[in-house]
Parts: sequence; structure tokens; C-alpha cells
Amino acid sequence: ACRHYLAVDHKNKTIILAISGTNSVHDILTDLNCDPVEIDASDLNLSLDQHEDDKCHATAHEDDKCHVAAHEDDKCPSAEPTPLKGFVHKGFLESAKGMDEKLRPLVAETLENTGGYSLVLCGHSLGAAVASLLTLLWIPAFAEKH
Repeated sequence: ACRHYLAVDHKNKTIILAISGTNSVHDILTDLNCDPVEIDASDLNLSLDQHEDDKCHATAHEDDKCHVAAHEDDKCPSAEPTPLKGFVHKGFLESAKGMDEKLRPLVAETLENTGGYSLVLCGHSLGAAVASLLTLLWIPAFAEKH
């Protein structure tokens, strides 16, 4: 797993998970594990929906399908969304899954204990890639509650 720091900012009511960039031999090996892995995000239960402010927001759904709506001018279309499929860097995905397994319980407990705080994931280089994938993995678990 990448080096990381979990912080609670009580002033801004935010929990921050900051993930380091490449910083060790293990991280270099993660970077070099760059085979593309096909990902079908339907198991993430994620889509983009239009809300009252006419902006698209990622939300979790109960239909076990993942969709992404194409949009212009920050407005979502009324057309049916299309399935989300693509490829991801194997090392980044494996690192994100490892961090998910290690950190999800701690992040869930921290969110519960802070009641209503926002969750921010950020990183640099390798850490940014892992933070992006963790965001996709965690939206179904945390988006509706927090």
C-alpha cells in the first residue's frame, strides 16, 4: 500500500486521506506493473445524475448497474446513460484494492464518529491515481451516507 495520512479537519468538517506519490522501490514496482486491466464498473453501482442545480453528481444506485451520462455545459441529458467500461493500470488498481481493504473500516468508523463530515481523497502522482480509483470504489459505500 502507498504511504498515506488520514487527517480530521474539525474546522472545515472534513476527513482527508492524502496518498503519497512514488517514494520507494515497492512504489516503483507498482508504477512498472502497467499492464492494462479491463474494468467493468457495473459492480461499483455508480452513475452520474442530474440534480436540481442542473449539475451532474456521482451517486450510488440500487439497480446494480453503473452508467455514465455524456453531458454538455455541465447539464445532464435526459437520454438513457451508457454503461461505464474501460481499462486501468494494473498496479494502480491493485494498490487501490489493497488500500481499500486496509482503510475502508477505519474511514467508515471515522465518518460515523464525526457525523456529517465530508471525505476528501487526494494524492500526488501514484497517490493521485490510487485516490481516484479509491473514490470509485468508495462512492457506493460512502456517498449516500456522507
